[in-house]
Amino acid sequence: MSTLTFSPKDINLKIRTLHQEADVNWLSRWFYPDDVVSHFANVVSTDLETVEGYIVTAVQRAQPHIKCQRLSQQIEIFLQQEQAHSELHHAYNRFLIDAGYVHVVNAHQRRQRDYAELASSSKPEDYEYLLRQVCYLEHVASSVGRVF
Repeated sequence: MSTLTFSPKDINLKIRTLHQEADVNWLSRWFYPDDVVSHFANVVSTDLETVEGYIVTAVQRAQPHIKCQRLSQQIEIFLQQEQAHSELHHAYNRFLIDAGYVHVVNAHQRRQRDYAELASSSKPEDYEYLLRQVCYLEHVASSVGRVF
């Protein structure tokens, strides 16, 4: 049985709703004049939509094993926050597709299959492993985000 029964006392999670309107031409070159960084950021966005969906799935699989009420409440807020992030990336990715980045769809579908396979290959009792993956993915996303 898990020892995940604690939550840092100084963390109060709050759900932020994110809404962004932007011109499609700006979105296609949002690090103008650096096209390489722009394209890298576009790839990151397609990845993050999929990764955040995987994170939600992994955390939901672990939820029944969490006994700490405060941690359970924070998990609910975290899941809502991740869903909001995913929706923002989905909207941005739609802008990319509308701007002519047709390969975004294929790349996104490939990543969805990869992460779905990863999530389904884990046994229910492997929820701690899934949570370690979540921590890793969140760390990578945060590190990449700091570049921008």
